[in-house]
Amino acid sequence: MCRALSSALTDKCVTSCLDDGARQTHSRTSAAIVTVCQELSQLLPALRSAGTFSGQRGVLGRCVASLQLCDLWLRSRSQVYASSGSLSHLLLISHGDLPVIKEQIRGVASAADHVEWCPVSRRLWIRLQNTAESLEDAALCLPRLLGAVCARRTQDIFRHMMPVGRHWRGKVESGPDLVPSEYARAAVNAVLVPLLQAVGALSPEEQVPALSATVGVFMEAWMEHILREKLRFSLQGALQLRCDFESVRELLKSQECGVSPEVVQATLSLPVFQQADNAIVCLLQQPSRKAYLQSRGCSVFCCPPLCRTTVESVSDSLQSLDSLGRRLWSHSYPAHGPRHSHDSYLPHNQRQWLSLRLHKSWTGLS
Repeated sequence: MCRALSSALTDKCVTSCLDDGARQTHSRTSAAIVTVCQELSQLLPALRSAGTFSGQRGVLGRCVASLQLCDLWLRSRSQVYASSGSLSHLLLISHGDLPVIKEQIRGVASAADHVEWCPVSRRLWIRLQNTAESLEDAALCLPRLLGAVCARRTQDIFRHMMPVGRHWRGKVESGPDLVPSEYARAAVNAVLVPLLQAVGALSPEEQVPALSATVGVFMEAWMEHILREKLRFSLQGALQLRCDFESVRELLKSQECGVSPEVVQATLSLPVFQQADNAIVCLLQQPSRKAYLQSRGCSVFCCPPLCRTTVESVSDSLQSLDSLGRRLWSHSYPAHGPRHSHDSYLPHNQRQWLSLRLHKSWTGLS
């Protein structure tokens, strides 16, 4: 208990290497708390089998103090890192420390429920139950806090760095392949790269929830910023935005990501990536003269179907929008599951994205 208290004051919430070279998936303080909870879980059944009330208050008092330490440490540390915007530390607490602590706390509370407490000790038992419930609330709040901090950090970056105006209104040009914009690279390096490094230290079962809570929020904040600022996109601007969106996929697929292919695939299956694709489909629906997009070679960021086909005027009907979307992405991202209906494929905010087109001579859905 003393070691846990001492560690709580100095712990910087970073993972450390074990003797066998493996990396711990939780911080030093949570490891000390887990040890204390395990010892208490072993003591509580002994009180029940002894059939005596002697020593109950001492053991139960340690249980209450240990759980209150858990609650105080989790909440205070998470608030410190939320205030400073330290996403990697906050992720370690919410998806590294919290799961192991929550499991041990449930074990202590369950063991305490099977002990016949004397009237004096029963008041401590009620405090124990209240503290356990408070920790369950923290288990729900901390992942949400991580998402909120990630969204705030992402919005700040896009608000100050994402260009407006001419950057998105250029004419369709042939020549070198598109590369991600400077603002997109800066946002990915500032938010996602540190998070991916922290996710790599987590246990495999916690990596998918952690990435879902961060990468999904990152993409949502990006699209919300575009809609809020009402940026206008030409056909070339839509292709550039698609290239910028694609940089997130490429980061997740890269070797530097540090997570297993199964985790990457689960992350790429998040609905937010489908929503981003749908947004690009809307922006690409612009009337234009036949413009042949020729390229000497398609990179991973280029749109392969568009490099070999003619960009022509298309109608604003749901059927043509769905057809265009399937033509653009069926080559790069073949569907392994059942085909989606129009309602599930098209974005719910389709009108908003269609209104951001620079050229829209028809008024069907805009």
